[in-house]
Amino acid sequence: MNTKLNERQVWALAAGDILLRRNGFLFEYDYDMEACGENPEIIKNEILDDSWDVTDEQSTFRALNFLGERGGHRTEFNHLRRMISILTPKQQDEYIQSLQDKHHIAEMKVVQRYYPFLPPSEILAWDAGRSAFICHLCYQVGYITYEQAWAHLMQNAIQIQSAYSSWEEFGSAFIIGRQFWRKELDDDYTEQHLSMIHDQLANPDHIWNTLPWNLHLEPWS
Repeated sequence: MNTKLNERQVWALAAGDILLRRNGFLFEYDYDMEACGENPEIIKNEILDDSWDVTDEQSTFRALNFLGERGGHRTEFNHLRRMISILTPKQQDEYIQSLQDKHHIAEMKVVQRYYPFLPPSEILAWDAGRSAFICHLCYQVGYITYEQAWAHLMQNAIQIQSAYSSWEEFGSAFIIGRQFWRKELDDDYTEQHLSMIHDQLANPDHIWNTLPWNLHLEPWS
């Protein structure tokens, strides 16, 4: 691997690879903005400001706090999972059919379909993967320092590694979290989502297939 980053740093960024790659940041170039030819003003305006209301250091850590300590989208997912898991399958269906709000119905159907197959950490991957993505972009455009970024990225990586058993399990939980956020369970849309990680896992040169999941990670110091 031709990289200026050590393996632990690459691992921490690989947790955000799905979104980084979709936005032009490639592991082949250390996910580096300049090396990947990305425009910092577009990143600031079209990704960080428009999508996250992030414009400076303070708003960066507000977004990271939402995804971390405040629980992100996993808080609501876990609440709905606890609610539905005490019901029989028939009772689950009856309850969902009684709902009026189409978005709430979609959320419940996502939870109903996937919660039996998720590990105890459930959709933490969705929040933590986005946290790696946002943190790296904010460092790249100068909102936070190198030390601030890596302190957060390494702690985020350690949390992810302790919560899942493989890149495949992490990626699957990320996609389920994305579907929950999108409130979408259409089969075609589900397949589109799953293809995002299947393509990565099928590529022997992809970072998820070259970095061991159980790589020794340490807090940044």
